[in-house]
Amino acid sequence: MADNTLVLIASNLRPMDAEMMRLHLESLGIESFIQNQMVFSAREADLGGGAAKLLVREDQAEQALAALETEAPARQDASEEGREPGGQTLPDPSPI
Repeated sequence: MADNTLVLIASNLRPMDAEMMRLHLESLGIESFIQNQMVFSAREADLGGGAAKLLVREDQAEQALAALETEAPARQDASEEGREPGGQTLPDPSPI
């Protein structure tokens, strides 16, 4: 039986950023979940962050982090162009 423990791989996400990350992971066959997707305030929007969290199964956490890291240059390019990269935080995977 597979271990269904979920781990946090990204936090402080805007809802749209969380959804884009989830879709990217799922396109690679990595099942992912968004927590607090509907929690978003004007203050968070002003700060470029959010309350959404991205979760994956523990056995896919390393693969998911690697997949998101390959996307980091694109977020860096957006920041250099004056656009907000979304305030993503990619912590070490930790069980929920």
